[in-house]
Amino acid sequence: MPPKKKQTSGNAFFHFMQDFKNRQGRHFKNMQEVAEAASPHWNRMSKEQRKPYEEMALMAKNNLRGGKFTSDGLDIEVLENIEKEEQAKIQQMKNDINYIWKVASSNGRIADELIFIIHINIFVHCTSEDRHYPAEIAIACFNLEDGVLPQNVFHRIIKPGMLPLGYASDANAHSKKTHQLRPPMAGEDDNNIKEVFEEMKHFLSNKLSGSRRMPILYTTERNMKMIQHVLDTWCYDYDEDTPLFKVYSLEYMFRILRNTVAGDDVWTTDTFSTREIEKDVYSFARGICCEYHEVTNVPLYCSRSICVRQAFNICDNCCSDLRITLLPGVHLPDAALTTVRRGSSRTASSAPSISSQSSKYTNLKQSTRDDDSESVISFSSKSEWDNQSLISETSTSATLDSEANFPSLGARKKVTSSPFNNFSSNDLNSSQSNTSSVKSYAGAMGTSGLSKRAMDMPSSFTNTERNFESSK
Repeated sequence: MPPKKKQTSGNAFFHFMQDFKNRQGRHFKNMQEVAEAASPHWNRMSKEQRKPYEEMALMAKNNLRGGKFTSDGLDIEVLENIEKEEQAKIQQMKNDINYIWKVASSNGRIADELIFIIHINIFVHCTSEDRHYPAEIAIACFNLEDGVLPQNVFHRIIKPGMLPLGYASDANAHSKKTHQLRPPMAGEDDNNIKEVFEEMKHFLSNKLSGSRRMPILYTTERNMKMIQHVLDTWCYDYDEDTPLFKVYSLEYMFRILRNTVAGDDVWTTDTFSTREIEKDVYSFARGICCEYHEVTNVPLYCSRSICVRQAFNICDNCCSDLRITLLPGVHLPDAALTTVRRGSSRTASSAPSISSQSSKYTNLKQSTRDDDSESVISFSSKSEWDNQSLISETSTSATLDSEANFPSLGARKKVTSSPFNNFSSNDLNSSQSNTSSVKSYAGAMGTSGLSKRAMDMPSSFTNTERNFESSK
């Protein structure tokens, strides 16, 4: 008995020949004649035209080897390999974050380690193109020692060009429900993504003293894949050889940092850091969002506000263990004083803090949060953020070059009159001259001035403090 001929599934060209033979309606003596006739047609075909035959070859190969498939026809082995790759990426992320804070702790520079938080709002995700159309981007660069300084916050409103046909309704619905930035209308093809991308790279490299290597960017886990995809797409679109950015979990980094400053495993799982982020205790703090959102009823959806609030939250949880005084406007919103949270796992600090002084101001309105059992004392105060001309309101690289670098790191700096004492008088005069601006979508596109509040607004906090001092 002759040996059984080995069964083969055939490649993509083989399946094309079969189809070609059936469609020709002529007699071929053998497959050699079919190959000679079909070959010129195959060579002229594009990748898109060959794709169906490649899929047929892959399917035939899977059936031949007796692989296991899901009910949707997906190869289980392929899915398992994808899952393994994802797990490897997650483990690499954890290793990188652990290493960063281990080295910072060993060198005694935890308070000086730069942290970059990113957030991107989008109009819509086009599934057929697998492309996100962004609306707004913000990055907050800070450390625990200096907190969040205005010149270290990058913010841009994005014009993504024309939306794909049929996605205008989805973009409008998403915008109305969240950030309320106006999507491009029919015929509007303005696109500033490349400009934003170049300015973002300049901002990040400037914070790292001109290094080509980009820093790790942190965001919440539900936004990680979307933001990574957006940044990778920009790299591919604008001729970067490889993707430049790593987008890592803010929750995991927050937990590792919290345990590092505490010197103990006080947060045993990411659930603790996730809960702190989700509480978002500063979500209604005014004066930290962009110019456009400052005059809307949804400032909490502003990308700039989200980054700054998350930075404030990290400072609020971690500074006390390093004996760092919490300063309004840089470690906390300057329109709120927060008391130490009852039941919190943070260690008590011997250093004076804003929170410990809150009991002095008895005339201030106090309210209690039911969700986390913390007392929040609110007062109106002219925001230091309103007095600065921010990097988020510039539109040229020349302006970025003239910015002050991130403040020198090291020993604790003495604050005299204002937490923003790194600004020169020229900066203050320049920013105060830009306080009036257009309250429109167009006015948010790279204009100066952050807040719409009048610069001569009286400060109730200042008056209260003066009354307190005179009564002593």
